[in-house]
Amino acid sequence: DHALIRRHGFAPAQSGLVYHDNLVSISISTPSVDQPGRFEQWPANYLKIANQTLVKSAWRGPPIDVLRATVQDSVYFAGTLRSGYRGSIRLPVYDPPALFEAALLNRLQLRGLTYSRGAHSQAPDESFVPYEQQYEIESAPLGELIKEVNKRSNNLYAEQIYRRIGNGDLRTAERQTMRFLNEEGINARYFVFADGSGLSRSNLVSPEGLARLLAVMTQHEEATPFRASLAQSGERGSTLRYRLTDLNTNGKTGSMERVRSLAGYVETTSGRELAFVVFANNYARSSAAITSITDQIKRELASL
Repeated sequence: DHALIRRHGFAPAQSGLVYHDNLVSISISTPSVDQPGRFEQWPANYLKIANQTLVKSAWRGPPIDVLRATVQDSVYFAGTLRSGYRGSIRLPVYDPPALFEAALLNRLQLRGLTYSRGAHSQAPDESFVPYEQQYEIESAPLGELIKEVNKRSNNLYAEQIYRRIGNGDLRTAERQTMRFLNEEGINARYFVFADGSGLSRSNLVSPEGLARLLAVMTQHEEATPFRASLAQSGERGSTLRYRLTDLNTNGKTGSMERVRSLAGYVETTSGRELAFVVFANNYARSSAAITSITDQIKRELASL
């Protein structure tokens, strides 16, 4: 089955191996009128692309449709492109390890290196020649990865870090998280974990539980990197880039369909610092209206 991702988003698949955020980059161009558009991808030739687009000299209609297979790495482009258009799109993959393999083989080819697939085992003897290391990369420090999670609300990173806590096992990650909460004097009954990203609607957390956690973190030994990971009001590249620019505040946003939340810290006019949590669930008004109300609540707190 295919799904229209212009209307329904797909999150990148989870895997112990992540490359390029489990996304394929596709550049779009329009070389000739009355000809199909051009789609170039990296890694090259990874996605199976069906191109049913057409370039026209003038076009003011809807964007092209992008349909993804839900159980394989294929994509279908259909619709009309305006002549002279250039753009790009990043699409999540179904099989992250296969994406890494394709990227690695592409890089080897670009370096003129030959390769063969499949495992090979041989007992070392006098003729054994050790492999020469060609490349090494280290992960960014956890403090930097957490900034990507909290400032930009990167769900893939959040899920990967959570699973790493449990060595890949969700139940172990949950037990470790519950242990931390209990050690910090926070009643674990405030929390129910189904995943690390928060995308599952089976996740549950009370405002009181999260507020208690924020208060604890002000005195925690990791308070400095934690606070540095939160989005600052007006901060470029963060989820608060255009929000609450008149306040000295930082926090973490959260959003799903009919869910909007904001939690963090705000400095009041009297010089106090408050931890705050605002959740809105199953609301009937527009999301923009709920966001505006949430920000107004925070301004009221700042005026105390």
